[in-house]
Amino acid sequence: MISCFFVTDMHGRLARFESLFDRVEREPPEALFIGGDILPHAFSGLRAGEDFLEEVLLAGLGRLRDRLGSRFPRVFVIPGNDD
Repeated sequence: MISCFFVTDMHGRLARFESLFDRVEREPPEALFIGGDILPHAFSGLRAGEDFLEEVLLAGLGRLRDRLGSRFPRVFVIPGNDD
């Protein structure tokens, strides 16, 4: 059976991303689906756009890839209306 994780409505909340990365590291799925509303709301006061994607999402996935090696899941990102 294929194992996968699906998350959505992360809205740029760092604690949510940290929790996701921790869970993926502890129980690596074969696939990770990150569904819409990944970025912070425009008026939330949090970093948004390319900075957020690079500094939080891509950096976190890069660390996971380094730690998990061949167990790193395939990652699918599905933008939403806030992205």
